[in-house]
Amino acid sequence: IHEIIHTGDISGRGSFAWRVLHWSILLEKWEDKKILGYGLDTLDMVSPWKAAAHSDYLRYLVETGIIGCSIFLIFIAKSGKEIWRTFYYFRSRDSEMTFLVWVIFSIYSAWIIGSLADNFITSTPFQYYFWALLGAVMAKRDNYSNNLFI
Repeated sequence: IHEIIHTGDISGRGSFAWRVLHWSILLEKWEDKKILGYGLDTLDMVSPWKAAAHSDYLRYLVETGIIGCSIFLIFIAKSGKEIWRTFYYFRSRDSEMTFLVWVIFSIYSAWIIGSLADNFITSTPFQYYFWALLGAVMAKRDNYSNNLFI
């Protein structure tokens, strides 16, 4: 990786070598606008190849700076915490919902890890189904908890 970054030679090394070189170039460009970034959907102007960052986290860092990336990471962390709380809520109440929330947590984990080297945030069908399913499960959790006090 060190050699790729310093020489810029990626010949015969595959797509991962290209990604590492691209990431290092994007991080160098980010140094110019650390706080607010370049603006949403400007990565094609920042990238020398006019290519996607192939990392959701790097994309948010370059496009929205430290402030926007921090907000995105807080949102992702709070979403994971709510999924985990929902799992524990249903664990002793409803085995089918527990299984469904476990599946959602597994998908969430795969998304978080996969976003290190790809752009899942721009996958509209994935995002739509994930958030719709999560919203339905959390609404059911809230419905359960509201009915307990009636």
